Amino acid sequence: MAKILKLPIQLMEVDACNVASAINGSVSSAGSAGCIIEDIKALCKDVGVLKCQAIPRSGNGMAHTLAARAFSYREENLWQQLLPSCFSSFCCS
Repeated sequence: MAKILKLPIQLMEVDACNVASAINGSVSSAGSAGCIIEDIKALCKDVGVLKCQAIPRSGNGMAHTLAARAFSYREENLWQQLLPSCFSSFCCS
């Protein structure tokens, strides 16, 4: 989405240290996830990501909730203005 909307992103956060290391690494990733990591690296380059860092899952509650909720949808959803009510606990008043 950042690529489509031409939004520059310099920092990406994930909740897995091994994923952050693989994305930041200059060596091609091996194994079954290698091609996925290479695709992520290419997308990161396209939007200007300079660094990927790991943060604890507890510090990324909104992303975790969004990912879990995505499994319940059968079609694409895009929220550009108003967030769904399930995110109200993450927002400041």
